[in-house]
Amino acid sequence: MTIEYCNFIQCPRLEKFYGKFASDDGLCVICGNKLIAYASNCGHKKYIIPNNVTEICDGAFYNCHNIIEIHIPNTVTKIGGQVWGNCTSLQSITFPENVYLIKNKCFVGCDNLINVYLMPLNPPTNDSRYIGQPNFFDTKKNDVTFYVSQNVVNKYKAYWPQYADKIVGYDYE
Repeated sequence: MTIEYCNFIQCPRLEKFYGKFASDDGLCVICGNKLIAYASNCGHKKYIIPNNVTEICDGAFYNCHNIIEIHIPNTVTKIGGQVWGNCTSLQSITFPENVYLIKNKCFVGCDNLINVYLMPLNPPTNDSRYIGQPNFFDTKKNDVTFYVSQNVVNKYKAYWPQYADKIVGYDYE
């Protein structure tokens, strides 16, 4: 069975999922450890992604206008494209140390995002279908700060030169 994000992207009033692939809290569709979709109209401002999730698929949180903060467990290694597309209230997100792939435009339309915390010691790569540097936004956001471990600041700046002036060291201890 294949479930794609586009199946839910046009459901702005979706409050809960039921059935075999619904998460325990009913707020997500999880199939094969992949978070496929989030109930965009559930009203939650903060969300903790379940620990069994290893991948957040393209557009999973698309149009979740209420969400301010996301907590991603260490089990997650891949982040899809436009995952938080049009999440106009999203302000802060932390990527755990095991994330190695963040697809392009994961924050398209996130006009209030100000803090992106990146715990991986190696800069996550972008989608292999795109050549060149990652492009997380639809426009250049001047107010976003990328926080990375102190000892890898230069590595991130070299790998993501278009965001170099927005990358700062952070003590995760």
